[in-house]
Amino acid sequence: MPDDSNTQGNGETPPTGETPTFDSWIGEQDDDVRGLIDGHIQGLKSSLDTERSQRKSLAKELKAISGKLDANSDAAKEVETLRGKLEQQSAQTEFYEEATAAGCRNVRAAWLVASTDGLSVKQVQEMVPEFFTKPTPPPTNAGNGSGSPPSSAKDMNSYIRQAAGRG
Repeated sequence: MPDDSNTQGNGETPPTGETPTFDSWIGEQDDDVRGLIDGHIQGLKSSLDTERSQRKSLAKELKAISGKLDANSDAAKEVETLRGKLEQQSAQTEFYEEATAAGCRNVRAAWLVASTDGLSVKQVQEMVPEFFTKPTPPPTNAGNGSGSPPSSAKDMNSYIRQAAGRG
């Protein structure tokens, strides 16, 4: 029969009433794990910076080309359309970053609200606070898996006795 003590699978007692954050978790890891994670994060950040710089240079090129074209030509209209899409995509990416940092749980829906009404992240947070609430875990009773003992700890013998009418 499993032990009903308040331990996790690794033998550590989980903190009560405290949800760990990534920063607190990473602070508890050894130097090797932190080095691996920091290296991975640095790679992702450099990829993001490269993508941003490429997008900015593309926007400059589009602006230069659109200045050389005849204002009424079809090519100029297409270039302006592309430039508008690029600016919209940049604004969306910046919004996603800011909303994620603010703790938004549904960034796409927040973007739809913001882009429709021309709002900032703070305004969306005030207008639709449920996008920014922390998720609450559902009430469960999984014994050791949830860090709390089961409320009615019965074993198979108890169920057999009850079915046989012996208690």
